[in-house]
Amino acid sequence: MFTGRVYRIMIGCPSDVKKEVDIAKEVIINWTDIHAEANGMVLLPLHWSSNSYPVLGQHPQKELDKQLVNKSDMLVCIFAAKVGTPTDTAESGSIEEIEEHVKAGKPVMLFFRKQVDITNLNPVEVTKLNDFKRRMQDKGVYNEFENEEDFRDRLSKKLQLFVNDNWLKQTVDENLEQEDKEVFGETELEIFSKWANDGYDQQYMALWTRNGLEVHFGYNNGYTFPRGEALAAFEDYMKRLINAGYIEIDHYDVKNKQNIYKITMRGYRFAKTLVK
Repeated sequence: MFTGRVYRIMIGCPSDVKKEVDIAKEVIINWTDIHAEANGMVLLPLHWSSNSYPVLGQHPQKELDKQLVNKSDMLVCIFAAKVGTPTDTAESGSIEEIEEHVKAGKPVMLFFRKQVDITNLNPVEVTKLNDFKRRMQDKGVYNEFENEEDFRDRLSKKLQLFVNDNWLKQTVDENLEQEDKEVFGETELEIFSKWANDGYDQQYMALWTRNGLEVHFGYNNGYTFPRGEALAAFEDYMKRLINAGYIEIDHYDVKNKQNIYKITMRGYRFAKTLVK
């Protein structure tokens, strides 16, 4: 038994694409079979044929958007010789699914089949498809495949590359952040949370007083660290924040002869996990 993050990958396509849908499901399920436990991650395929249910009340595509598009984390969309059936708001259902994913900031992988059955070609549909491909060239990168085996190979490789660069990296970062929570004490986490989440100027400032080092984060939430062991503990705390990548040197304060630190983007993200 293991715990892991689940990512849902929607498979979209017009009605002239069938075998590639089964291949895409197999590729996604095979990835999970091989990599899930080692990476703490499960990939699940979504397709209207097996993951939607019939219901009346609104346009069919809007119902699919609700049941599948809104729940998915990524779209794999495959085209052959046509863009598909128009909806009430888009050129086709598949294009609407692409637009909805892009609008929501979700990744989209586009694949176009090079070889098609010329006996079933509709010139009007082919023209629409070529126009769509030209539009996509200005918006990102898509893949073309020769046949079913080529599609299987390409999707397997592209999916692994995407997972490595995005979801796996995110999982690793989250695991590191969980480990960091164990490295820092409760009071240290509370101090950093106030520093990053209070919305003031997010610099560190420290001034020597007769009581010791008076530290302010964002000119707020002052803490005094007496000379000796308490001060050494604070300096060790700052080093651990730097090593974790949560803060960095902003500049050197010549007057007070000390470095001034600021919070990094990684630090802000970690601080959000500390908000109760």
